[in-house]
Amino acid sequence: MRKTWCVFVLMMMAALCSCSGLSLTDPADKVSERFLGVSTISTETMLDINHGDTVSQYQLSVGRSRGGDALFTVLAPEEISGVAIVLGSDSMELKYQGVVLETGFPVGAHTPPLKIVARLLDCFERRVTLGAGEYKQNGQALYKILYDDSFDSTDYTYEICYDAESLDPISSNIYVNGTCVITVSFNSFTAE
Repeated sequence: MRKTWCVFVLMMMAALCSCSGLSLTDPADKVSERFLGVSTISTETMLDINHGDTVSQYQLSVGRSRGGDALFTVLAPEEISGVAIVLGSDSMELKYQGVVLETGFPVGAHTPPLKIVARLLDCFERRVTLGAGEYKQNGQALYKILYDDSFDSTDYTYEICYDAESLDPISSNIYVNGTCVITVSFNSFTAE
């Protein structure tokens, strides 16, 4: 009887262990798996940047290829429509009608908000998260995944909501020390 019980317990443990391998039941695993083979991302976004006492709003076209620079093109406000920002891992160029403009940011003196948004795109492939869950909003099934990041001597938390069916990002809130500093809404999204 004791041997039978031990064999039963071992079989149950083996079954549980086989289930604990990498499975695509966790939202972060599903999202990461979807983006691992992606070579380019393009999206149109609405970006709200919280400056403390004011909020700046921008509509942007965003493009990025794997391992390449991110290209942000301002669509709105109309006064700066057409300005393009090319953001590399350690560089930033502003372009307007073929002219490259000086950014005005000394290296290391300030983290441009678009650098924070560019790093948001890196989160899509990450499996290591602070937490993940499923919920419904207006009848739509969504995944909410929290990622952490640290750069330029600052800690960031990215809260990204994905459509549970397509796994496309819907929105994101980016926090510094518990304060939401940037909100991103993805209006269209393509990943190839």
